[in-house]
Amino acid sequence: APTGSGKTTLLKILSGLIPASEYKGQVKCPDVSFIFQDDRLVPELSVLKNIALPLFSTYSRKTAYSIAYRFLQKVGLEDKAFEKAAVLSGGEKQKVQAARAFAFPAPVILMDEGTNSLDQISKKELWNTIRNLLSEKARTLIFVTHDPEEAKTYADKIISFSEV
Repeated sequence: APTGSGKTTLLKILSGLIPASEYKGQVKCPDVSFIFQDDRLVPELSVLKNIALPLFSTYSRKTAYSIAYRFLQKVGLEDKAFEKAAVLSGGEKQKVQAARAFAFPAPVILMDEGTNSLDQISKKELWNTIRNLLSEKARTLIFVTHDPEEAKTYADKIISFSEV
């Protein structure tokens, strides 16, 4: 869908980031993880801690770090665990975001143009990572994109904003 058509707003409504009072309708999905289009990592924290942060609300610190490290391995960045997030490349940051989203025990993952700023090789690597994570534990992934080819390649179902 084109810029300004409401893709990000839709994801914010689904996730509850926009309160019910600010939109009309009955959309609620409280148990979600989010992969944002910008990295949303805390730059001065380690990569491992960035993944573990949302897990602290659900697990003990030890368990949260263990889960975070396991997902860091799944995205192939375990060697970056103790580096500050600020030093990662754009593709690495997106993989860390994917690890964080999948590490959290939510049945739904929302991705807001998560490959938007990546080159074609990094985009393909990230999608391969996401497919692998989805094959390990089935979840619903809802993603928005400007790129019709990306939607055709990676989506099971496409909803165009012109259809809504």
